[in-house]
Amino acid sequence: MKKQIMVIFGGESPEYNVSLMSATGILTHMPDQYDVTKVGITREGKWFKYTGSVEAISDNTWFQREGDCFPMALSLSAKEKGFVDQVTGNKIETDGVLILIHGSNGEDGTLQGMLELCNIPVIGCGSMSSALCMDKKRAHQVVNAVGVKTTPSVLVSEGMDLSHVMADIEALQFPLYVKPVKAGSSFGLSKLTDLTDLEKAIDYALEFDNEAVIEEGIEGIEVGCAIVGTGRLFIGEVDEVDLKGSFFDYEEKYGQANVEINVPARFEPRFRGEIAKQAVAVYRALGCAGFARVDLFVREDGEIFFNEVNTIPGCTPLSRFPKMLGAVGIDYKTMIGKIIESC
Repeated sequence: MKKQIMVIFGGESPEYNVSLMSATGILTHMPDQYDVTKVGITREGKWFKYTGSVEAISDNTWFQREGDCFPMALSLSAKEKGFVDQVTGNKIETDGVLILIHGSNGEDGTLQGMLELCNIPVIGCGSMSSALCMDKKRAHQVVNAVGVKTTPSVLVSEGMDLSHVMADIEALQFPLYVKPVKAGSSFGLSKLTDLTDLEKAIDYALEFDNEAVIEEGIEGIEVGCAIVGTGRLFIGEVDEVDLKGSFFDYEEKYGQANVEINVPARFEPRFRGEIAKQAVAVYRALGCAGFARVDLFVREDGEIFFNEVNTIPGCTPLSRFPKMLGAVGIDYKTMIGKIIESC
């Protein structure tokens, strides 16, 4: 019997388009031993069982194909462990759900928690880990507690009187990065070399969340490590972001006009091993499961600092995650199989 896998894509997140690209990559390379049910969520939050082509997902016309879209809903019975076709009333059972919705309402633990409540297995990080990893400030506090270095930062919230934290902000070393506490793909990110545009940067970050973090920048190199598994882990090659522009924002992540990704990173193998070791420590400390990409910084003096965890890393043709695993001999299809079997 083939495993019945459900792939959920789209969603109300600002990263809707990235989700379509990731879903296209995963569905195109899905191993033959799995039967897949495709579930699309529109920007307006409507759920559909989608039976059409992957190409229509790629070009964002999938929801326009009425003959391929069937309204569906989550069964609230934990015994049924699945969804219900709202037209026929038929159950849609699944052995596991692979969520490919990046950012809010997908990567932040909300969807994972809903599925867990209904006893539906989640392929990847669960609700607690997803929520914690999405929270940049609190994830740093946990990681720091297990001995991985983090940079000083200040938390601000919507409506806060900045005068209460200005002394703490002024104590930070430039450059500063201002970003939403809970957002992905560098949405709402600003880089400051002085405090002239501080309030503007905070307001921009708060467009995406009700909290923002002001963080000391690291003068160094951004690196990442792809990890697959829960008990036994498969570790990808450490990569390096060689940035030619100002900083690694949304446009650079998915356009890469001014950035080169080096796999492996241009460090000695022993030092790459140390980076991977710290990435695994982060993965374990934050309760990650299934798969995730751990991003860190290497300062000019060789010190390693934690940046963030992507619990649903991009799986687009330009994405770092599959390339890091490919560098250690885990091809795309094998990667998908290992992720699914970790459930």
